[in-house]
Amino acid sequence: MASGVKVNDDVVTRAVEMNLHKGTPLRYLRFVINSVGTFIEIQEEKERDKTENGDEEGQKRLLNELTDTLSDKDCCYILYDFGYVPGSGQATDKLLFIVWCPDSASVRNKMLYASSKDAIKNKLSQLAFKEVQANDLSALSYEAVLDKVLH
Repeated sequence: MASGVKVNDDVVTRAVEMNLHKGTPLRYLRFVINSVGTFIEIQEEKERDKTENGDEEGQKRLLNELTDTLSDKDCCYILYDFGYVPGSGQATDKLLFIVWCPDSASVRNKMLYASSKDAIKNKLSQLAFKEVQANDLSALSYEAVLDKVLH
């Protein structure tokens, strides 16, 4: 079921730049559907912290900072550059496409975001990412996200 919501061009431009590490390095981009329900647009850009070193504790802190900003009443999409160290021992990154639809959001809001998800995913199809569906904060814990990335 498509909602008819369009994706602003700057969403795609900034997502590609983020993926290619062009310009200011970004940790994440947060996207929302505008107040009239016609476009998906950028709500927030979070730059990488110059002190980030990709260690597990640092990544936990960064995810906690993100989850602290999430509303328990509003949905959003987030493109998140997740850093981790797999079994090989070489630090790496993986883009995550997070669909945040908390249980306490209105049914209308959850339905709008669910029916608009394909529009943004199709526009970002040139990017390799893992999708993370989250309706409570436990789905965005470091351990849950790492498990999703590795499997």
